[in-house]
Amino acid sequence: MGVSNHGKVECCGTLAQNLMNLKDQVLAVGQGASASATSPATEASTASHLVFPPLPLPISNLDERELRSWVPEYVKISTQRRQPRWGVETECPEWWPVDTIPFQSVHKDCRTDKSGGTHADCLRLCLTRCCEFHGIDPDTGEDDYADV
Repeated sequence: MGVSNHGKVECCGTLAQNLMNLKDQVLAVGQGASASATSPATEASTASHLVFPPLPLPISNLDERELRSWVPEYVKISTQRRQPRWGVETECPEWWPVDTIPFQSVHKDCRTDKSGGTHADCLRLCLTRCCEFHGIDPDTGEDDYADV
């Protein structure tokens, strides 16, 4: 893995490339959003126009490793932050299933009650709720607002 003259890390694999493209898109959206004043009504309309990278597979087919990569990326886009602020209740997205999994780092299973299924099942639920909240079909990754 090397560093190019632009300071970007050159990586192999589509996931790494998708994440780098996602970062550029998020920064572009964030710069546009910071230039305008945001009221609650404006925030709701901007949230539906966020750009989420397509998932490589339907959510039901993603394994735990892939889910641990995608959930934080979708949280970053949804909250319009560079990093998820895990553990901060006020930073928890409204779609996060707090009744099933606490808003903690997804890299370890922090649940006290593990009766809700496996850690991977809980992460799938998080991605599904995020997609549904933002108008994305969780099975196909298609944006329901693309025709609007």
